[in-house]
Amino acid sequence: MRELIKEFVRICAEILPVSEPIYEFGSFQVPGQKGFADLRPIFPGKKYVGADLRGVGVDVVLNLHEIDLPSESVGTVLILDTLERVEYLLDPGFQGFFFTDSSPARINSPAS
Repeated sequence: MRELIKEFVRICAEILPVSEPIYEFGSFQVPGQKGFADLRPIFPGKKYVGADLRGVGVDVVLNLHEIDLPSESVGTVLILDTLERVEYLLDPGFQGFFFTDSSPARINSPAS
């Protein structure tokens, strides 16, 4: 986790509504990041679920390609420094934004 990303999450948490539960997909805290990469303190009192394939910071083991969660069971989704590791996006109609060190960029998944 880069400080820039953590600060971006902190700012968004202060100014945007955050519905529960919060799911962070890609929550594994790599060596040297334990504690620093934990975003739970940014959302005090909110139900927070870290999801990844393994490791520190993971509450639920989930594969982004095979998420088995009931519809409308997630309030807020965080996917930070993770999409570059995803082979394909889940929904052919997905639209969103990702942020790099310098600017936002719009992404659209290919239509099926």
